[in-house]
Amino acid sequence: MIDLTYLESIAAGDKDFIKEMLQMFKKISLSEMEKMEKFQTEKNWIMIGSLAHKIKAPIQMLGDTDAVELIIDLEKSGKDKNIDNNVPELLIKTKEKLLQLINDVEELIKKM
Repeated sequence: MIDLTYLESIAAGDKDFIKEMLQMFKKISLSEMEKMEKFQTEKNWIMIGSLAHKIKAPIQMLGDTDAVELIIDLEKSGKDKNIDNNVPELLIKTKEKLLQLINDVEELIKKM
């Protein structure tokens, strides 16, 4: 669930700023998901962890704690060479969550 409290606090009432940040989240998420899929086919878990780190901040600004926890788990699993690799499973969950967030963001943008 999206919580715009953080965005509203830094926007100081500027609805256009919030809309712009939501659109940026959507664009970045779609782009990074495509890259993650490429790295998944290559089984390049380290790069997936790096991409997860890159999109962590945009996800955090939406205030969805479940999504934040998921992306942090993906980041750690992708970068950790010493654990059983659960990146493929986490990647599926992350993609599902990101698609849900993107849909929610699109609905929010329409209402603005």
